[in-house]
Amino acid sequence: MSLNIKYLKYIGPIVTFVGIILIAAHAFFPEITIDNITLALVIIIIFAWLIPHVQTIKLLGGTELTLRNMATKLEEDSARSELIQPQRVLVEAPPSKEESSRWNLLQSDPNLALASLRIDIEKVLRQIAEAKKLSLESAPLRRILNTLHNKLIIPDKEYSILTDVINVCNRAVHAETVELQTASRILDVGEAVLIFLNSLK
Repeated sequence: MSLNIKYLKYIGPIVTFVGIILIAAHAFFPEITIDNITLALVIIIIFAWLIPHVQTIKLLGGTELTLRNMATKLEEDSARSELIQPQRVLVEAPPSKEESSRWNLLQSDPNLALASLRIDIEKVLRQIAEAKKLSLESAPLRRILNTLHNKLIIPDKEYSILTDVINVCNRAVHAETVELQTASRILDVGEAVLIFLNSLK
């Protein structure tokens, strides 16, 4: 079951407009039971306005739908950033030993491949912090990333991409099922992120 998220923002105004018309029509036809209809219309209007603010739609495959949307966002964001374009990573840069094994791992266990990506991202971020003489040896990953961003070492766009990639990897680490195709797209951006980070050391 699929659903295009971008159209959700139109549901609220449309249903509200229809609800107002029905309420107005109801006023001219008092023989209709007022309590049940009015209550139903109010519930519909409230629910319609809440839909755009629901982060994850709890449908069959709702988690995967969210992850696919995040993968699309990551691809679009990386195309507008200083990152190497994801689809060019394996063509123009020789794969590292870790990268090569990660792509092999992807075929058998997408979650483990993303967990491996998160480990490498944290390792490189710690190396950058050490090279910049920042005292963050025992700091958690989020604090290291935020500090490097606040020190203007990692620009805004790349910081946003890194945050999203790490969030997805964390979900994979915590056993949320990630389909092979979605994991592959995220891993593609993640390898570009690693190339960018290594350039900052």
